Amino acid sequence: MSKKQKNTELKQAHIVQPSTELGNDDKVRPLFCFNIISSQYSNDSKLNLVKNEAIHSKELLEKINTLSQLTWGAIKNISRKTNGYEMIPINSLKNSRLKEILKSFNQKEIMVFRVKSNNKSRLLGFREGRVFNICCYDHNGVLYEHE
Repeated sequence: MSKKQKNTELKQAHIVQPSTELGNDDKVRPLFCFNIISSQYSNDSKLNLVKNEAIHSKELLEKINTLSQLTWGAIKNISRKTNGYEMIPINSLKNSRLKEILKSFNQKEIMVFRVKSNNKSRLLGFREGRVFNICCYDHNGVLYEHE
């Protein structure tokens, strides 16, 4: 086999098919995307992850690590009071900027994960296939009414 053939085979072997890798399959583990939170909230001091949540970064990273070890199917079957989530309508959010951003992504609801079971810290975002787009980390529990 020539060097050119080996290179061609190697390139073809590393091609990831987006429909398989990023599909809505509940058997895959989530990927976490920070693009929305970093680009959309840079001027909003209440929602800026870097400015406000540095103190809480450990608990946030622990939550993301825990969720990344599970499949979407497993996450769906877990109580919202532990590692599961709840869906809330975006109209119940108190922050108009967050509502505006979610509407720009055609979202009617937002997924809310509890970060710690003993406080009001929440991770808010939405799922697109395998990817969980992080929109906000609400460490004070002020973005919507809690039960």
